[in-house]
Amino acid sequence: MERERENAGEQPPGQPRAPLAGAAWAAGWAALLLLAAWMLLLHPAWLAASAVLAAAWAAGARDAGRAWRAAVALAFAVALSIGAAVQFRLGQVAGDWPAVRARAEEEAAADLRDGLNAMLDRAEASVQGAAQAAQRLRVEPGAPVRGAIFDELSRLRRENGISALAVLGPDGSPLAWSGDHRGSLPEPVRMGARRYTYSAGPLFGYVYFTRAFSDGRTAVAAVLLESHVALGEGSPPFADRFAARHGLRPRAIRFDRRQIGVGKINGEILRDAQ
Repeated sequence: MERERENAGEQPPGQPRAPLAGAAWAAGWAALLLLAAWMLLLHPAWLAASAVLAAAWAAGARDAGRAWRAAVALAFAVALSIGAAVQFRLGQVAGDWPAVRARAEEEAAADLRDGLNAMLDRAEASVQGAAQAAQRLRVEPGAPVRGAIFDELSRLRRENGISALAVLGPDGSPLAWSGDHRGSLPEPVRMGARRYTYSAGPLFGYVYFTRAFSDGRTAVAAVLLESHVALGEGSPPFADRFAARHGLRPRAIRFDRRQIGVGKINGEILRDAQ
C-alpha cells in the first residue's frame, strides 16, 4: 500500500511532511491570497507574484497526489490566464483612454439617435392611434365615455412603451386616459398648439406629441425622458434605460423635429440633428 502511495506521489500516512513540501503548501496558500489581492487592487504585481507561488506549489507539493495536484494546477492556470487577459485589457484602456472614451461616446451617440428616433416613431403611432380611436368611439365632451376607449389607449400605450396617453376636451380636461403622468400638462400641450413639445421641470422632463381635432379636442402622448427623483412604480425614464445599457446618461437640451436627438453625455454635447 505504501509503495502504491509512493508511486502515486502521495505522502504515506503517519510520516511528517518534508520541509520542502511544507514550503510548497505555504506558497500555494499565499498564491490564493495574492490572487484575491489582485482581484481587489487590479495591479499586475499581485498577479505575477501569485503565478510564481502557484508554480512553486505545483512543483513542490508532491504529497498532494498527482491527480489532485494536476486539477489544482489547472485551476490556477485558468484563473491566472483570465487575470492576465483582464490585466492586459486594463493596460490598453489606461494607455489609450482618450481614444477609448471617444469610441464609447461615438457609439453612445449613435445609439442615442437611434433610440430617440425609435421612441419618436412609437409615440407618433400612439397619438395617431388615440386620435383615430377617439373619433371611432365618439369620445366627446358631454357624451358617455365607454370602457372600450380606455382599453384601446392602454393597448396602444403598452405596445409602444409610452408613459401616458390621453384624449383631452376643448378646455384641456381629460376625457379618457391611460398611464401615469407626474405634474400638470403644459398649456401648449393641453390646447394642442404644438405637435411636439419638450418640457423640463425641476423633477421631471417629458416630451409630448399632440394631434388636434377640428372641434378643439386633443390627443396627447407623453414620454418621460428623465427624472431627478426615484420612481416607485411605472416604466423607468428613457435616460435611465439608456444609462443602464451604456453607462452614460443623456440629458435633453432641445427637442423638436428640426433638432432631434440632442443630448449631453458626461459633459460632451451630442448633436444628432436630422
